[in-house]
Amino acid sequence: MTGKTHREVALATSIAIGVSHLALTQTLTTPVLGTVLIPLLWVPLSVAGGYFPDIDKKNATAYRWFKKYHLFFYVTIHASLLILPWYLTAGFLLAFLGFELLVLYSTHRRETHSIIFHAVLIGVFYFLSTLFQPLHPYAYIFVFNILLGFVIGSLTHPIADKFNIKYVHLFFPVETIFASKDRPRQVLPNWGKIITGSMDEDIFKRRWFVLCGVAVAGLGIPALLSFIGVEIMLLTEVIFISAIAAAVILLWRFVNSITKKILASVVACIIIWTLITHLIHNLEHLNFIGSIFI
Repeated sequence: MTGKTHREVALATSIAIGVSHLALTQTLTTPVLGTVLIPLLWVPLSVAGGYFPDIDKKNATAYRWFKKYHLFFYVTIHASLLILPWYLTAGFLLAFLGFELLVLYSTHRRETHSIIFHAVLIGVFYFLSTLFQPLHPYAYIFVFNILLGFVIGSLTHPIADKFNIKYVHLFFPVETIFASKDRPRQVLPNWGKIITGSMDEDIFKRRWFVLCGVAVAGLGIPALLSFIGVEIMLLTEVIFISAIAAAVILLWRFVNSITKKILASVVACIIIWTLITHLIHNLEHLNFIGSIFI
């Protein structure tokens, strides 16, 4: 995928998650500022996050930014000695040196595209945000959500790349650890068959925007009705199944045959599970099952 596609996919996803978060958390007693501010913190950083995993590609925008501003990060880390203990500053310095080595010697679509790498990144960001807690009780929440927006955007990058024809090492280094001459390193095959820069990439991007809108509707409509006190039997289940079906239909063109079989099986399992756990349960008061045998 091109950098423009990753940027716009990250932006659309962060907006969708932000709006859904607002719909699911806002109540009559919840402060509006708190629920609105957090999504607003996610959106700007998600754009930068959308570029970030391509920092392993020497001609990519993220790599150029890193080479241009990496001295600034070194200066900032050394300046942290003014407010942090020396061992924390030393730890940050070693961590950043390790990250720079990772950037210089990594393989494209491997280390920085890994889910495990992003999990570590979230842990590091959470630790960094806790350093602001002594300043104000909610300072660390503010900082963590800014950094979380970056991670949200960054996570959309390898997911979008999974629809590409070129392989993405989504579970590195697990793939390398369990690989052998007789076993390929592709733990999870690519889902799609899009060629970078093709017409399919533009269509995928537009359908991703629609998919984000469907996700917002699927989460927001039941939450809105519940907020105003309206309850309709099975509405949540119907919208949930419809949203899943819409997602499959929108992405069906871009996935390979194996993924199509998996998607069809997943949708069937979701429908069966929903019917068993919700529909039959909601009909129990009618003694529907029992009346058949009377």
